[in-house]
Amino acid sequence: MLNPLQIPVASTMVRDLRVSISNYFLYTAGNNMALLSIQRFLAGLEELFREFPSVTLGESEGRLVVEATPLDEKTTGSTNMIRDLFLTHKIHSLTFLKGLETEEVKTLFSLMKPKALPTGLSFSQALVQHSLEHLRANEKVFVAVKEGEVVVSAGAVGGSGAGNEQNLQEALEALQYFLQIFARVKPDSNKQEVARKMF
Repeated sequence: MLNPLQIPVASTMVRDLRVSISNYFLYTAGNNMALLSIQRFLAGLEELFREFPSVTLGESEGRLVVEATPLDEKTTGSTNMIRDLFLTHKIHSLTFLKGLETEEVKTLFSLMKPKALPTGLSFSQALVQHSLEHLRANEKVFVAVKEGEVVVSAGAVGGSGAGNEQNLQEALEALQYFLQIFARVKPDSNKQEVARKMF
């Protein structure tokens, strides 16, 4: 969770991420405007890296969150483009690790372009294939929970190293998607009915 002083920093970082993705999609990879916006995004991340070894951007109930904390939408501006990219690429969360550099960000944005991924290759697999050491996809999922319920993250389910079989990664991604939907089921009696059908 972010503290109140970190929320504006994270909100500005997300705004800079949106701007840098837009510029990268609009201009060539070497364009000065695209490079400057990537550098602004990385500078915002660096501020957060002073407090965190990694920073996770996720989606919860239609809103973007950083480290499970809602952002200041006046600062971020519209996040529809990022949420649409998350949806089309089946990204539930994107984790940035200390040491992230411009070239890795460029590759990330290239993979996020429409129809950039070959059929059958998931976004998580593409990150591994391109050796993006400071980026992770779908490692954590944040769901809205009531008192007494438990937040489940993919990391708690078991190790998901590059050596694991492809279908395990697909199963974990499907489970994450299910947990997000299940958290929205109302009332609780309907949740019990879903649980009964599962078992």
